[in-house]
Amino acid sequence: MIGFLRGEFIGFEDSGILINVSDVGYSVHVSSSFSRSLKKGDRVELYIHTNLRENSLELFGFKSAWDKRAFHLLTSVSGIGPKTAITMLGNLDAEQILSAVVRGDTLTITSLPGVGKKTAERLILEISDKARKLYAERPSGSGRSEDTSLPDASKASSKKDIPAQGASFKDSPKTDIADLWNAALEALVGLGYREVDAISAIKQASKTDEQNGSLEKLIMTSLQLLSRGVSK
Repeated sequence: MIGFLRGEFIGFEDSGILINVSDVGYSVHVSSSFSRSLKKGDRVELYIHTNLRENSLELFGFKSAWDKRAFHLLTSVSGIGPKTAITMLGNLDAEQILSAVVRGDTLTITSLPGVGKKTAERLILEISDKARKLYAERPSGSGRSEDTSLPDASKASSKKDIPAQGASFKDSPKTDIADLWNAALEALVGLGYREVDAISAIKQASKTDEQNGSLEKLIMTSLQLLSRGVSK
């Protein structure tokens, strides 16, 4: 099986791109968003999923091993084949799709081509836990756009609002730290976590000196702890 290709982009095909690897041309299905970024002569490195069927062998390419794992997770759901999954990833990147699954955001998921309400519900039902863990493991500093980064307090989903009299960190000694913790709490609750679990994770994450006042780093570390199960 082919797992990785490095070569020169030489053109488009009806259903993908052509890569010249040591004078052998490989036809690879990639997301439309990735193919639009290419121009002839570009050096391309792709992690490959080899899809072997009775009468054909198809290659699907991804910019990172993490994106390939996200693709495999999507295709593990009944009704989502490789071509549907690669089309989905051409309209929203893997981080956005996994975030929507974790939040139970059927509206976003059904906006994707080939994904109806029943398929969206299956995605949420069957892979939400795995999606949460994979989301927490996304590459740091991956150069994603701001819209695909982990939500801050102003962007967190309103799936579950924090009660006005609910748990908060506003009595913490330092106001700036309290604001940071509250923003992280709102984001984690927006992703569907229980307040008690989110608070426990934030407290543990804040014991490290690696956050340096960064909301995104605090949320990322908290998500990693939540994926492993924090102690209450």
